[in-house]
Amino acid sequence: KIHEMSLIKGRKPESVRCRRERCNFRANEFISVTESLLMWDQLKEVHNMKNDHVLNQVMHKFTNSIDRSFVIAAGHSFGGGTALASASKRPDLYKAVVAHDAAADWMPDFARRDLMRPEKLIKSGCEYDGGEGGWSTPAKIENPQNEKKKSDITIQDDTNLYGKNVTDKSSLHDLPLQFQWSRDWLNKGWAISKQIKKMHEADVLGCKNSDVCVVTEQHSEFSDVCMLTPLWLARSTGLTGPRNPIETAREVAKRSIEFLNKL
Repeated sequence: KIHEMSLIKGRKPESVRCRRERCNFRANEFISVTESLLMWDQLKEVHNMKNDHVLNQVMHKFTNSIDRSFVIAAGHSFGGGTALASASKRPDLYKAVVAHDAAADWMPDFARRDLMRPEKLIKSGCEYDGGEGGWSTPAKIENPQNEKKKSDITIQDDTNLYGKNVTDKSSLHDLPLQFQWSRDWLNKGWAISKQIKKMHEADVLGCKNSDVCVVTEQHSEFSDVCMLTPLWLARSTGLTGPRNPIETAREVAKRSIEFLNKL
């Protein structure tokens, strides 16, 4: 208990700890589903102990139906954080990430460290101390102010700092990343949004064609709940703003498609 508190310095609320653990669990599920879909795409028949013909018929519909070279991780809010964490763990599975108001500060340590790499922060003039609650585990970096390359950074931890084998140098930044933000979250700097925006402005976010843009006024407007709720009720409860939610959804889709078409 004492050692644990010395690591988190009393800044890690239990709710944040649970969110980050849940995001890691969801990322593992997301990766598992991705792998399963890619596997089913190549199967002609599913064999199991019961020889389930119905399942075989369903799986047959997946055969040769997926473009294996263009698998995208995408999500909104906690789903956006899950998509980023999944791609951080397995950048080999995904072509790109589209994140709508991603709850990046709720991602587990390995994903936040991957996104907020010291060399990226230095080049963009940003700082990041682990976010709300800080880090669960310490990572010692020697003289990061004097380092210019990832290969020059010495991590005093041989235990999978970025959620991968220590010999795996792949990163979330090896992928094209699109962050669509609500003006509300970006103005408040929630979910590491200001650091992400600055990294994009310094041209150190993701690889070629990465994008950061403001699409909605508030977080909830990315959700289809705004379209499903009667407009008078959505506006009276503050669920959506003055803009027609259908127009907002069209712009979100348009921005996403334009980004993906560039890849």
